[in-house]
Amino acid sequence: EKGYLHMRATITTEATGYSDIVDFGKVDIYDECTSNHNNKGCAKVAGNGNIVNPVQTPRISTHDSFSYMYGRLEIRAKLAEGDWMWPAVWLLPRFEAYGEWPASGEIDLLETRGN
Repeated sequence: EKGYLHMRATITTEATGYSDIVDFGKVDIYDECTSNHNNKGCAKVAGNGNIVNPVQTPRISTHDSFSYMYGRLEIRAKLAEGDWMWPAVWLLPRFEAYGEWPASGEIDLLETRGN
């Protein structure tokens, strides 16, 4: 809408339809996962002291569509607030010359806890 990108978090129980998924379930978004790091972070299993995050946050990746070497990058963003939120803006290398993340580097432009 008018050049703006709106991304909203969803409640895991509402997105999956399972009321006990946080304590006893599994979330697997392998088919839709945007991770380019051997799908790390694409699945989470509850149990043995671990829980599935009660909130699912959106992610955008420009891995195969955007890169630049010199210049200025300007980002205007309104950050998410609340428990389980961890808004971040990272610059990752286009080519993993030294191996998988984080071996090839990462520049954190912004990273903060939502609460």
